[in-house]
Amino acid sequence: MKKKQKTPVSTKNPKGQRLFGKVNMILFVLALLFLGAGYYCLMQEPADGVLSLTVAPIILVICYLILFPLAILYKRKEK
Repeated sequence: MKKKQKTPVSTKNPKGQRLFGKVNMILFVLALLFLGAGYYCLMQEPADGVLSLTVAPIILVICYLILFPLAILYKRKEK
């Protein structure tokens, strides 16, 4: 019995261009940094302080609802 060869997963679309460009990767890394900063603010004491109750949730919401979708969906306009 012959083994089926797995087709390699490619990060390029049929035109040969990458699916995620340099700007997308920069936005993704920025989102990861904001995510880390948000969780860092969340674990600061006191637990009922301004940083962990107000600032951290705002950073995390911005990260999850704006930065990550922007990093995935951003596409540079073609000339």
